Amino acid sequence: MSTAGREPEEAAHLYGPHFAPLQERHPFSGHQGPLILGHEFMGRVVALGPGVVELAVGQRVAVGAGMCYPVPEGCSDEAAARALEPALLIAVDVDARRLERAAVLGASQLVQAGAEDVLQALRQLTDGEGPELVIEASGAASAPALALAAAQRGGRVLLVGLQAEPRALDLHAAVVREIELLTTNAHVSPVDLPEALALLSREELAKQVIDRVIPLERLVPDGLLALAEGQAHGKILLDPQS
Repeated sequence: MSTAGREPEEAAHLYGPHFAPLQERHPFSGHQGPLILGHEFMGRVVALGPGVVELAVGQRVAVGAGMCYPVPEGCSDEAAARALEPALLIAVDVDARRLERAAVLGASQLVQAGAEDVLQALRQLTDGEGPELVIEASGAASAPALALAAAQRGGRVLLVGLQAEPRALDLHAAVVREIELLTTNAHVSPVDLPEALALLSREELAKQVIDRVIPLERLVPDGLLALAEGQAHGKILLDPQS
């Protein structure tokens, strides 16, 4: 995703230590650590800067890179921390609880990695063609190669999960099968955030996508360690006031 010519308020949403190294500025984000952990948050306006006329003190807002967007009245605080509209899809995961959550959110078919042959299952579910679009969001070492192999001829693969080190990919097969390979690590706040808030004001998805809401003093044991140990089965929200 290129940021050439992009105004500051259009900057993509970034998160995590990968985008704010301690010793130098990140070439994409321009940020340098240390940084406050966390992303996807909402709050209330406590003061207005010069020239701000679109917002009011006390108003609830969802926050993106360089912008605040009003939260609709019909959207709860928890839901305002962002979810995506479910679509007709096949969900693949090693965790049975996350697969159950995916089914609630609209996944039409479930494949449990480790318990069955994922590539074979995907082909069976798509009449031997393979999915038109494969989104790899796990960051697992074998996942990028599997995603390329699973996509149908002329299909598209979107890599979102961050890999710990370089991986070998069969690019010959990808070229012969004309697979389109894309990557992304962020959303563009002015485009995606209003759309998500509009969706959440119509449908309450928070109960399905949120695993837990934790107080600040439980951040490490119930938040960071849960993520590191693979014990998070959905979004973990931090409430600094609880």
